Amino acid sequence: RTILRHLTGAGCRVEVVPASTPASEVIARAPDGVFLSNGPGDPAAVAGAPANARLLVESGLPLFGICLGHQILGLALGADTYKLPFGHHGGNHPVRHEATGRVEITSQNHNYAVEPGSMDRDVEITHVNLNDGVVEGLRLTDAPVFSVQHHPEAGPGPHDAAYLFEEFTNLMVGERRFCLAAEPYRSHVLDALPRMVGSTRAALLKLDCAVLHCTSSDHDHRPGRYSMAAMVAMLKRTWGAE
Repeated sequence: RTILRHLTGAGCRVEVVPASTPASEVIARAPDGVFLSNGPGDPAAVAGAPANARLLVESGLPLFGICLGHQILGLALGADTYKLPFGHHGGNHPVRHEATGRVEITSQNHNYAVEPGSMDRDVEITHVNLNDGVVEGLRLTDAPVFSVQHHPEAGPGPHDAAYLFEEFTNLMVGERRFCLAAEPYRSHVLDALPRMVGSTRAALLKLDCAVLHCTSSDHDHRPGRYSMAAMVAMLKRTWGAE
């Protein structure tokens, strides 16, 4: 419940779905972002979760994972997980935020960790445990995706990492803002639809989604960067059109 309180406190309206929910169903709900929650046990034993998480990453949706969610995300990105010789438990684990050098005191409760060496995406390590060097956080440099191993939602504390919920909210707001930058082009692309893929309702819906996504997929986040020609070319690639 503390996770839900932090998310709603950061301005989110939250829908909770079972861990077994297919990624396609999650994406069909058209959320502004997806949160991968914590949970017990060995992440490698959670059948189907890494494949689902990879589809969510590829959807372009902002994504934030904690604890088991962090480990599942690591597996989805091609990393391995391993069992710690001594698990991390308690509310006083020092974690360094790599971008600032700030040391955050965190709450932790896990026996497994992410080994990032085999990841197949461009990943930045954002947090490191100062006790044993375990990866405590990561983010993709080319997608709105990040995660941490510790518990920023910890109750009654510590609260050094609680800012991550606001970062997630800001990420979702930013993606929505830059999606809207594509809006002026929509009517022009819709006019080009019959020449490209036909005029069925399904094609219209697919086009609409692609137009809204085209700017949010640009990690530089510069509204209006795409020209009309570039957008049409992107749509052709999306459909495999010649």
